[in-house]
Amino acid sequence: MKKSLIGLAIATLILVLLAYYLGGTELVLAGLERAFGNTKKAALMILASFLLIGQLLCIVDENMIARTLKSIKGLKGIVMSALVGGLFPVGPYLFFPFVKMFHGYDLPYYILIAFIFGKHTYDFARIPMEISLISPRIALIRYLTTLPIPIIAALITYRLFRNRTLAQINHRNTDSEVV
Repeated sequence: MKKSLIGLAIATLILVLLAYYLGGTELVLAGLERAFGNTKKAALMILASFLLIGQLLCIVDENMIARTLKSIKGLKGIVMSALVGGLFPVGPYLFFPFVKMFHGYDLPYYILIAFIFGKHTYDFARIPMEISLISPRIALIRYLTTLPIPIIAALITYRLFRNRTLAQINHRNTDSEVV
């Protein structure tokens, strides 16, 4: 976070200096006016998204997701796990340890792939921010065009690995490393 903030501050400073060089104080003030206008527009949507994420964290827990993903199979399982992945309301520091937890379950590998791709492709918690910072139309187009990606990835994985579970694939990799 600190490095990102420093990088952003340096880029901002460079652009402010460039604006001052190209148009003087008037251009710098026009840029600041636009920035504050965008901030006002986005503030309510960002607040709403944090409230949404907070509520999802209270409602959805690891055990509920694990039970749900383990009980579904086939195309229904692929679609459900992609949607559950998209609804999973955490960042990478919590998401990847959560995914690692599935090594102990007899979870079909294609279900896990749909879950991971669903999280990274859909990530529904981003919707309010995308709508407020980009536009509702572009956000809708992005979601509609990327909608089949987790399903296609899971179907390819199903075709390649059939009904192998994560435990079977993990056990096979461990055996090949020993030899």
